[in-house]
Amino acid sequence: MDNTEAFACFVPSARWGRSGIVRSRTCVVRCSGDLIPQSHAEVLSGIEKSIKVAMSDGMKLLEVQFPPTATAAASAALNETMDANRRHTRELIRGFTMEYSGRLSVAFPDKGEAVLAQRSWRVDEGEDRFYISTIEAAPRDPNAELFFVLNPGFNVDEYINLENFDDEKRTVVVINGELDRIRGGYYPRIFYPKLHKVAERSLRKFVPIYFFKSYPNRGTLLRSYPGPWRLFYTSGQGEITCLIESEERPSYQEMERILRKAADDERLSSYDDEM
Repeated sequence: MDNTEAFACFVPSARWGRSGIVRSRTCVVRCSGDLIPQSHAEVLSGIEKSIKVAMSDGMKLLEVQFPPTATAAASAALNETMDANRRHTRELIRGFTMEYSGRLSVAFPDKGEAVLAQRSWRVDEGEDRFYISTIEAAPRDPNAELFFVLNPGFNVDEYINLENFDDEKRTVVVINGELDRIRGGYYPRIFYPKLHKVAERSLRKFVPIYFFKSYPNRGTLLRSYPGPWRLFYTSGQGEITCLIESEERPSYQEMERILRKAADDERLSSYDDEM
């Protein structure tokens, strides 16, 4: 299903509520698949499935984005975010260590984070070995065929070094790298010319195969490959409705407009009920 039906529901169609206010209706789309994941266990299970399907389809440069903590991203401390990403990544790679014994590498932004993982991670009984390195050093490992690159972007050089993984032979999974910052122009070209050149050559190739992110106006964008992109709205009472299902990712402007409309309709409906 494309998003034509969903967008059609936001074309103004005048009618009078009991309050006498003219308004249009919000459309609820019947989305395929599950609703918003309710736990990190659900998220990690979805990520593992999406990665494996994408790899079977021959995809090499993969992006995974999800909330690492229960705390809003804007208020989560950096160390809290990194600790959570480290824990989630350890759980995630358990689904790959057997098949990629001795050929799996986890790359951290810096040596300090890599050392923390080396000290805290233990190889489970029956689990095969894997490597821990840094984003700068890991691409030189001739044995690695599958890389999990954790949380790049605190330093712009970490984004630039991602290009060293792009050899069209090995699979790279970037976890919570906030690559939307690059797509959305967060880094002005005039100040970051090298980053923009790398983005045009390599970073643009990364495909968001699992994307789970909340936006203003209580919106949530979710994509789990090979499924479509879905936009959800959560009401003040906690009711979740699906507003878009599309093979193409909706733009931020489209989502903002639709979520604002859904929030306005909820407020008007509440006002009507009070009258």
